Amino acid sequence: MNNEIRYLQYDPNYRNSLLQLFKEMFGFADLKQAEQKFVWRYEDNYCLQAHNVYIAVIGDKVVGFRGFAAQRFLFADKPRVVLTPSDAVVHPDFRRQGIFNKLTEYAMQVLSEKYDELDLSVYLNLSSNKKSAPGNLKLGWQVFAEKEWMTRICLLAIIKNLFSRNAGVKKLESKGKSRFKLSVSDSIDAAVIRSIDHFISYQIIREQSDEYYKWRYADAKRISFVALYDEGRPAAYAIIEQHSGIKYSIMEYAAETIPALKMLIKKAIRYHNIGVLRVLMMGGAPSERKAFRKLGFVADSKLISRIRNKEKTPVLIKGVLQDDEGSTINGIDWQNPEAWRIQKSDVH
Repeated sequence: MNNEIRYLQYDPNYRNSLLQLFKEMFGFADLKQAEQKFVWRYEDNYCLQAHNVYIAVIGDKVVGFRGFAAQRFLFADKPRVVLTPSDAVVHPDFRRQGIFNKLTEYAMQVLSEKYDELDLSVYLNLSSNKKSAPGNLKLGWQVFAEKEWMTRICLLAIIKNLFSRNAGVKKLESKGKSRFKLSVSDSIDAAVIRSIDHFISYQIIREQSDEYYKWRYADAKRISFVALYDEGRPAAYAIIEQHSGIKYSIMEYAAETIPALKMLIKKAIRYHNIGVLRVLMMGGAPSERKAFRKLGFVADSKLISRIRNKEKTPVLIKGVLQDDEGSTINGIDWQNPEAWRIQKSDVH
């Protein structure tokens, strides 16, 4: 057997070996489950189906791979692809040989050469951890922004869920004369999302196309799309995910005003009997966090983060184009975290 390690762009000839490694390293129940996740994230990605997976092989065996989930962001209305490092693994038998770094360097070199052809922009690492962050920093990544979970505890809902037989029954909105009405659906209405201008304007936002939402939530379970209407006009929305019982998190949201956001959250909590509601903040304007503090959300302390096993590791960023000291795209400074609107739905 040839023991030479080769670094390649993903080739379907190595598919079975790659899926086997994917299954073993990430604990999938079977190859079918591993394949579904791989196909969704990479092969069926809505904006980039090639040049998003790189592999290290010995003979015909895949011993390492690095994947990037692609999403399209608008830089002052100019669309560019942002690459989010999503899966990276080296087989245990081949670790401590520098494979991870060499594979990453190879991938970044290829992607730099494809910068214009693929309309690329930056790498945005939203899932760094204490083990991976030091190595990424050595490869030229920069600390971009802190990740901060904020939580609202709804005691009344918790008590109702503990003592009420009907705690799990969702109540419909009353048909009174209130100007505000809540719409709740299992399907996402991208047209409603696009009609809402967030109360904070950002220079860099993820696109809101039908194709994106169809891809992002293709296999999502326990997702609810809630929209607030003010006298029949969309004023706020949120995509919320139920984790267990009364625990929910906000995947993404927007509101034309803070009062509209407050009303949306109030009505969503009541409708779903939410006891714990969490939102993830990454960069963005300080006024975004301030708005949630006014709505009763509290930032997790370091102790709470450890208890919840949510490490406070930062978001990292790096330009795709190598040997380029510039940090602007379409005149926008992409190193400025306050220019970005990043939400939990962008994490892969």
